[in-house]
Amino acid sequence: MEALDFLPLIAVLAVVVAILTAGISSMNNGNSGKEPSKKETAVFGNEDYNREDIIEIEFVSDTEGMNQNAWIAYVDGDIPVMAWIEKTEKGNKLFLGAEGKVRFNSYHGLFSNYSSLQEINFNNAFDTSNATTMSSMFSGCKALTKLNLRGFDTSNVTDMGF
Repeated sequence: MEALDFLPLIAVLAVVVAILTAGISSMNNGNSGKEPSKKETAVFGNEDYNREDIIEIEFVSDTEGMNQNAWIAYVDGDIPVMAWIEKTEKGNKLFLGAEGKVRFNSYHGLFSNYSSLQEINFNNAFDTSNATTMSSMFSGCKALTKLNLRGFDTSNVTDMGF
């Protein structure tokens, strides 16, 4: 048997490997083939809400307008960052508020996978001055088409990777 006799078999095997690789790659979609857990899709720790259902986020520098469904999303030192959701004509709007500006220890993936998010209003109520990483901050925000980052202080940021 000559080497050329194996060419059709090698070609078939190459096609099979390519099809299997493409299928596995599309199944993984970047998350190793598993569906994200409720905890991973929860809105700031609240599993009653899903990130993909939020169409707008607004930051506020007080908590006067928060509703009865508000929860503590994060605590910066002794200042709680409160979160609450209001239904609007367009969909669910997430509010994040604190007495003063809202700030976090880590900004990594902060808005990741809010796939229906169209708008974020920072309203000069979002403090990024202590941020060192902003990697994947807006990853998966497919519907977000414009974003005003004018008030961001990135002087301490060392990682803005995707």
